[in-house]
Amino acid sequence: MQKKKNISTYLSVANYVADKIAIEIKKNYKQLNIALSKKSSPHQVVTDLDLKIEKIARKLINSKFPDHNIIGEEFGKNDKNSDFTWIIDPIDGTKAFISGIPVFTFLLSLKYKNNYLLGLVDQPILNERFWNDNKKAYLNNKEIKVRKFTSLSDSIVAITDPIMFKNYN
Repeated sequence: MQKKKNISTYLSVANYVADKIAIEIKKNYKQLNIALSKKSSPHQVVTDLDLKIEKIARKLINSKFPDHNIIGEEFGKNDKNSDFTWIIDPIDGTKAFISGIPVFTFLLSLKYKNNYLLGLVDQPILNERFWNDNKKAYLNNKEIKVRKFTSLSDSIVAITDPIMFKNYN
């Protein structure tokens, strides 16, 4: 049975991984030699950098927690029958990345059994890193909160491209 460590240990590793990934992303941002290929869905693409980043993230996580599961968007699940599972999306917003639009992110989260312990969203070009520890949320180590709205009509909603949803007409 694996022991659940203090959340700060996991958060430290998540930030370390994100720091290393940010270096790769910044080095390759707006480079014209990024290789593209289509995924199984006709609306999705993957770059050679997506693959490289996921490999780097997996290697770094495995070096600290060799007995943890890892699920990645590009390489699937590495199941070690652990209660801990790291989830990686190497470049969320690949089309924005290859277009030179800085609204893509590196995503990393950690689950213990069925509960998420932490989530991290890094926008290395904008120098913004969001993370949460199941109690509070932060942007660049400063606590953030959502606005309070009393009705849906007063709320602000942002969505992605609607053609990504099956019920879009």
